[in-house]
Formats: sequence, structure tokens, C-alpha cells
Amino acid sequence: MKWCIVGFNIPKMRYEILSQWMREQGLENTVDFIEVSPSEFTEKLIEIKKEYDQIRIESPYRNEVFLETKKNEAEMQMLRAADTFFKDGRGEWWLRSALHCGMNNILNSLDQNLSLEGSALVVGAGGGARAAIASLVKAGYQNFNITNAFDDQATELINELKKIYFGIEFRFVSQSQLVLLPGTNSVFVNTTPFSGNNEILDELHYFNFLSQKGLVWELTLEPIDTPLVKEAMEIGARIFRGYEFVIETEKHWLRWVAPSKEFSWDELRKVLLEKLKKEKVDSESRTKV
Repeated sequence: MKWCIVGFNIPKMRYEILSQWMREQGLENTVDFIEVSPSEFTEKLIEIKKEYDQIRIESPYRNEVFLETKKNEAEMQMLRAADTFFKDGRGEWWLRSALHCGMNNILNSLDQNLSLEGSALVVGAGGGARAAIASLVKAGYQNFNITNAFDDQATELINELKKIYFGIEFRFVSQSQLVLLPGTNSVFVNTTPFSGNNEILDELHYFNFLSQKGLVWELTLEPIDTPLVKEAMEIGARIFRGYEFVIETEKHWLRWVAPSKEFSWDELRKVLLEKLKKEKVDSESRTKV
């Protein structure tokens, strides 16, 4: 199988680990990383479809790829964001979101009931945020607070969501308003990257907005325990880390592209965690030097 990832600032480590593990599991494959600018995305995607068996879509093109696609499955019409272009046995391409399916699995696996009377606070306005909102609406949430570093992106997303989900309340929360949120959010989802200049996350570390025993989704893959995760651990929240979303995402993707094969998911989890822990040790060593 010849596959590729199309995006900008692609997290290559994740996919290199996946590709190597697939070979060890008996699925021969080669993976390429294709970084494209927004101006060349549409034209480049046409060429890529001719060359590759399967295509994964990374940020910032998960919504744009939907807008570029005329024919979509019913679920995609609501989700409007995809992380894979899946080619079926007839050679037809279909947009799908393996992340969204993985999130549904995580929600279904919970050993405690969700507090559906509470709100869900979502940070971000990209494909990850769309996938999370769709999963939480499906689970029964009716009230959402949405915040983002760029106000216009969040308000644009909310205007679009209101046209798709009837009877659901979507509220924009600016960065300055975050500290004023009451502790009525029973779910918190961070879809924005971990970085030193992500100021909006600094306002959220104290979790004054989260209800008791709330659910925290941190989609950042590296580091394993972000500052948000560490703070969430302190207050006893139920946490799902980035690598858990990665595992669930890959499960669905491989069920689509290699339905006849059986895979050792525990082995992928082990390999991924070992690599993340090594990266953490190496980073700490460089810092000390």
C-alpha cells in the first residue's frame, strides 16, 4: 500500500511509527509526507489521487478538503471535516473522519454516565473541534462553549454549526471571558497544539470552569502529560490523552483500508508510548545541557 499524508507542519513521528508497525504486522506499505501551501492544495490533491492508494489529511485542510469534494457520505455532510480520503475497492474516493469514529468509541467506552445537563467547553475551531462537537452532540450534549485564539474563526464555526445542529446551543467565549465561566462544563476538549505561545491555554489551567469529576480530552500527542493534563490529574478529572485518540483513530482507518487483517493494537500502543517517553527524556536532556 502506497499512502501519504497531506498537510502543513505534519506530525511525522506519529505516521512513521504507524507505517513501521504496519510492516511488522504484515501489511507492506510506504508513506510519504506532502506539505502544501493553501494556494496549491486543490491542484496538488488532484495529482496525489492519481499516485496513491490511500490519503490522510492533516491540519489545516480538514475542512477545506470537504469544501473541495462534491460527493460525500451523509455523516460527512454534518461533520464537514475529514482526516482521510479513503479509496474503496471500486477505486472511488470517499471522505471520512477516523478521529470522529474514535471519539465515538471513547464515549461509548465510559464506565460512568456523562453529565449531559452540563456544557461542553471546546478549544479550537478546526477539524478536531468539529469531530469532537459532532461526537458530543451524538452523545446527547445540547450546550457548547467554544473558544479559540482567533475570534473570527470561532464565530464563523458557530454560525455554521447553528445551520447544521437544530436545538443545540453554541456560545462563543472570548479569551478574556474564560475566567468568568461557571463550573458547569462537564466536558473539556482541547484541540489546539501545545506550545509556549498558546496563551489561551494559560487561562484554562485552573479548571475553575469544570464540574466535579468532569471529562478532559487533550488531543495533543506530545508531550504525553501536557500542563493541562497535569492540572486535570490534580483535580481528579477523567482524562483521555492524545495517544489514546491516535490509537482509536488508527483502528478505524485500518479497518477501512485493510478490513481482512487482524492487528495487535496493544503493540501499537506500546511502541507509541515508548517513543513518546524517549522523546521526553531526550528533550529534558537537551534542556539541561
